Formats: sequence, C-alpha cells, structure tokens
Amino acid sequence: MQATLRPALDFDLATLADLFSRGFEGYFVPIAETPEGLAARLRYDSLDLALSRVALVDGRPGGILFTAVRGWRCRIAAMGVVAEARRRGVGRRLMEGAIDACRGAGMRRMVLEVIEQNGPAVGLYRSLGFEVERRLVGYELPTPGPGVSPGEGGGPPLEEIDPWEVGRRITQDGDEGLPWQLTADTLGTRGLDLAAFRFDEAFALVHDRGDGAVVLEALVVSKGLRRGGLGSRMVHALGERYPGRPWRIPGRVPEDLAPSFFAGLGFRPLPISQWEMGLDL
Repeated sequence: MQATLRPALDFDLATLADLFSRGFEGYFVPIAETPEGLAARLRYDSLDLALSRVALVDGRPGGILFTAVRGWRCRIAAMGVVAEARRRGVGRRLMEGAIDACRGAGMRRMVLEVIEQNGPAVGLYRSLGFEVERRLVGYELPTPGPGVSPGEGGGPPLEEIDPWEVGRRITQDGDEGLPWQLTADTLGTRGLDLAAFRFDEAFALVHDRGDGAVVLEALVVSKGLRRGGLGSRMVHALGERYPGRPWRIPGRVPEDLAPSFFAGLGFRPLPISQWEMGLDL
C-alpha cells in the first residue's frame, strides 16, 4: 500500500479538523480539534497548509501532518493517522513527503517534539535522520501551597494585561533558544484563549479551560530582578486569583530550565516527557 499525498490546502478546515481528531484517537494524549480551534492554530503556530500534507489511503483521508514555518526553520506541528490506517507505513510516507516539500521550499532546519515514551515514533524519526537535542518536561501542582505570599516584600497587586505584552517581555527577557511553543511568536499571538497577568516585573500567561486544572503557559521575570522571589510571588498571586484549583505546566519546558524553582513551589514532574528532535535539511 502506498499512500497518496495531497497538500492540506486542498481541504476545508472542517475536514482537516475532523481528520486531526481521528488521527489522535487512542494516542498517549488524545486531542479533539474543531474548525475554529484549527483556525487559531494556523495563526499562532504558523501552520503552512501548502507544505502540510494529507495522506489518502484507499482513496479516503487517512492521515495528516501539519508543517509550521518561520524563516528558514520549519516544525512538524502534528502528525496523526486514523486507527484503520495505522501500521501501514502512512506515518513514514507523510514524514518523507514533508521533508521533501520543505527542502524544495528552501527550508534549512526541521524540528519536532515526540513523546519520549512513544518508542515506535521515536524510532521512525531517528530512521529519517532526526537527532535528539533535549528533553522537554511538564509539571503539576494540586494547589499552590503555603510559602511566600503575593504581598510579601511589597509591590503592586496582580494586574491583567494584554497577552501581546507578555510576548514582548519573552522577547526582551526570555531565555535564549526556547522551544517553538514557548517563543514570543507563539505565545504573543495566542489571542483571547489566554489571560495575561503582571505582578511587578513578573509576567504570566494562563489558560483557564474551565474543566479542572489551570494551565500556566508562560512565566517570565525581568532579567535584572531574577532570584528575588518575584516568580514565586507571581505563582501565589495566581493561586489567589484561581483559588482551590490545581495547576499544570505543559510538557514543553527544557528540563534544565529552573527545575529547582518549580520544585520549591511544590510542582512535581509530569509522568510523560518529550524529546525535541532536529534535522538539518
């Protein structure tokens, strides 16, 4: 069986969203997508539908791969194969088609993230020439515990601000070499699904899904004021903003980025981690 590839641009958003959802059924982290949600991803994740691919299996859409582009760099933002088409080489065909398309478009570097515990997927990417660059981890916290209170040491109260401002601060004060999903290009354009806050010179982006945990998408402290407790006070201020709620940090944080900070606040690592992998084109 040889899957036939077509540009995702040939399909409407409803078809792509449905295929995306079916491609992640039964996955480590099942994902359901809507046309509206996919339209938002196109904006903030820099998805290029001309370089993204749909695999036709027996004449029907059976797999999808989304490619994101920024400058000379591209990223495999998602790849999924529907249950009935799995273990038939569709994933490899999609990846080979994406690599060829990106090379032809002049891209020079391709990156992706893959769940570390997903051995078959890791093996596929290695066989295509991808190399592991670093481990990405996430954290969870049942509720912000006692410790530094937001008012300790003075400072203004928690203030809600434009999410774009947090993106600007990530550009100005964020660590170099952040993963694609933690860059200002991504987070600063997420839009109204995120709430942004400022506490003195600490800035945070929060996603309240309304179904349980509050997601801390980003936290940045002005460089000259780090290690002074501002980050901790921000987290506790957010705990007061969302009282009694558990917290979650998605698994896209480099494992060497402030692990002692998270541990000191009571966060514990999530059981699932990711490899960030790269390929020179």
